[in-house]
Amino acid sequence: MPAWPATLPQDQFLGLIDVDQDAVLRTPMDTGPPTRRNRFNAITRTVDVPLTVDGAQRQTFDTFFRTTLKNGALAFDWEDPVTDVIVSFAFRGPPSWVLLSGGAVSDRRWGSTLNLEIQP
Repeated sequence: MPAWPATLPQDQFLGLIDVDQDAVLRTPMDTGPPTRRNRFNAITRTVDVPLTVDGAQRQTFDTFFRTTLKNGALAFDWEDPVTDVIVSFAFRGPPSWVLLSGGAVSDRRWGSTLNLEIQP
């Protein structure tokens, strides 16, 4: 499985949003409180990772996303931001980028939030 490129930032987790999938099925009753049970044993976590890169790193990311991951169709290995254990991530959609500072290609700064999921 492909791994997150070593030349890209490894732990820009400040501002990261980590949400567990809702695994509880709630069933209303005719009277009294609803019953609850687990829908499944393993859950998917959605993770939104803020990322800031320079121009060269942006080109590395684009190659990784478009070619290595086939436009985000494939999963990749990266460190879990909570445990630092290597887990499988997948993109929930393509990233959008904002230009933070201009200049020559290598001097430009780009920002994005990667919409990812950690697969069980």
